[in-house]
Amino acid sequence: MEILQLKYFITAAKCEHITKAAELLRIAQPALTQSIKRLEAELGVNLFERSGRNIVLNDAGRLMLSRAEGIIEELESLPEEIRVISGMSEGTVHMNVAAASLLVTKIIIEYKKLHPRLNISVTHGDGGGRSDISLTTSGEGSGTLAADAFKTVIPEDIMLAVPSDSKYAKKGSVRLSEVSQEDFVSLTGSMPLREICDSFCISSGFLPHAAFESDSSEAVRELVAANMGIAFWPAFSWGPPMKENVSLVPITYPVCRRYIIISKNKSTSYGVQSDFYSYIVSEINNIRNLAERAYSI
Repeated sequence: MEILQLKYFITAAKCEHITKAAELLRIAQPALTQSIKRLEAELGVNLFERSGRNIVLNDAGRLMLSRAEGIIEELESLPEEIRVISGMSEGTVHMNVAAASLLVTKIIIEYKKLHPRLNISVTHGDGGGRSDISLTTSGEGSGTLAADAFKTVIPEDIMLAVPSDSKYAKKGSVRLSEVSQEDFVSLTGSMPLREICDSFCISSGFLPHAAFESDSSEAVRELVAANMGIAFWPAFSWGPPMKENVSLVPITYPVCRRYIIISKNKSTSYGVQSDFYSYIVSEINNIRNLAERAYSI
């Protein structure tokens, strides 16, 4: 059984017509017919039901097609796998990042130190097309976000960033309803995290008054430090406030938590793409554990 025979068979099976398949393969029709006959003789069974030049797979043919396509796919991916293992080429990782972009950027920098020849292409938000790895976020409970072999779900508590001399910082924790009259420094309305945090407030009976809006965690940090309002602050993906006059306060009610969803394409099952996925998951979990110990979440 030859690779070329399998390719000829697959094309004929999909075209269901010998002449059309031969034209697509750019070979003579008799050559295609003889190739299929040799394959059937080797297997000892017919693969097609014939009606003139029209052909339809029988049960044996359908089984053969499913296996042959898998074999060809494996063979076509083999050269890149070999290059990855040998270190000749680490290829490109295509990422779509719609959450925790600051944290992911730092992880990319560290991983590139280990794999300097790796190319990482990053799109933000709805990047479209095929991504090897994507990061999104959701406010839904973990029960509706079941992890599997191609998806990891990491919970992240949302805290309040407040001026260190505020009554909330001195209290040490807060119910969300207690801050219903405060000015908020909010992310812009198009950000998924903004929608999640607004839903927390709505569940507590109010819509937050956004005194300032920004798409930058740095701007949020500076405005809270300047006593311009309070803000929701993801416990680990934004890092610590890094300002002496800003404190992070746990929210005791309601449960304010979002979920970072790290997914990999089902074809990303080997090589550096899969290794990078595992690295991201490991690093985010490590950072999360450090934050939980620091803030006693």
